[in-house]
Amino acid sequence: MLDFDRVLRSPPFRFFVGKDRTCLTVPKCLAKDLSDPLHAMMTNEHMEEARKGEARLEDVEESTFVGFCEFAYTGDYRSRVKDPEPDVQSNNDAPSEEEAVPAIAAADEKLMAAEALAAFDSMVEEAEQTSFVGSKKVKKVKKGKKQSGTEKFWDDQSKTEKLWDDFKLLRFDDSVRTNEQPAPLNSDPSISHRPTASLLYHVKLYVFAQKYLIHKLRILALRHLHGCLRNLALTKRDTGDILEILEFAYTNTDRGQSNDDDLRRLIVHYAACEADILKQDAGLRGLLEEYGELACDLFYKS
Repeated sequence: MLDFDRVLRSPPFRFFVGKDRTCLTVPKCLAKDLSDPLHAMMTNEHMEEARKGEARLEDVEESTFVGFCEFAYTGDYRSRVKDPEPDVQSNNDAPSEEEAVPAIAAADEKLMAAEALAAFDSMVEEAEQTSFVGSKKVKKVKKGKKQSGTEKFWDDQSKTEKLWDDFKLLRFDDSVRTNEQPAPLNSDPSISHRPTASLLYHVKLYVFAQKYLIHKLRILALRHLHGCLRNLALTKRDTGDILEILEFAYTNTDRGQSNDDDLRRLIVHYAACEADILKQDAGLRGLLEEYGELACDLFYKS
């Protein structure tokens, strides 16, 4: 956190951020001990920005930069993403029959499919044990050669549960001092209550922190994002938000020398956990076709 005596004595520096070039004034000492690139931009007289006392960050949104400033002052940040005006619905915003019926039907179909597979396997095994051709008993099919439908269903279930267990146990660098895991959703009642609303905000702060070498903010953004995803009950209505953060992450990060990236790894792990519902979104296919690295990462994670 900033030394307030230093803040009060520090000359101002102006940043023009976003496409609208919104002017945000900060003390020159803001990035000291946080970001070498930003600190040099503000204080190194060999740089034009430092001599002018101003810099342009047109590729950075205002809310992202404000989040960084809040982190610099307090060691944490809150999401400033607000929901769009909700659509007016009848029956006290209850889902329509068109929305409710498919969800119920999908759950019923999944259960019925499992029961049908179990019944089918039982019937086949019984037939194998009692069928005869003439006076000779039909030779039983050796077990283990081919996985039954029921076995495959439960194996898939077990694999998904293992992915979820591993995802929930993910931990990030403890150098950031916050209350263990930051609040997964917005704690301010004036801010968004839609579970997916702040996902992209955390991703953008991660990308900003990575670009300007702000290690503590990068880790904090990962922890906030992980908390959101861990507590998210994903529905078909939210899949577009997950595809959005996947696209933003793979557009604005790379694998680096370690052939990996913490943000990519986190989001892909979540996508693998929710593969069954995400693959119902037609946008996923286009995303995988456009981003080969995403397709590769998701394939090996699944």
